[in-house]
Amino acid sequence: MCADLAGFAGRGVDWTQQKSIPKGMAPKHKILIVDDDPIVAESLEEVLRASGYEVSSALGGREALAIIEEAGRVPDAIITDVVMPGVSGLDLLREVRKRKIGSAVIVL
Repeated sequence: MCADLAGFAGRGVDWTQQKSIPKGMAPKHKILIVDDDPIVAESLEEVLRASGYEVSSALGGREALAIIEEAGRVPDAIITDVVMPGVSGLDLLREVRKRKIGSAVIVL
């Protein structure tokens, strides 16, 4: 895990700029991690990346919705903390359903 987390906030994957996938390889599933604790988010990122997933993270519900809107392509799954300031994990789940984003949502 990286000890310097100063540049962590706002970091995300630009899903529109990903390299093409070599022939014969299936595309990676895209997962968005949402947690207000950067240590937890980074830990989940490391585990999921090591398992072959394409991972992006947000430090809150508002940032998660902005990442989804900016990318123009929704993640296959969203893993979110339930208790966060501002937009909680349950609020994020409701908004994802309301906007018919179509991602699976896992609330921890």
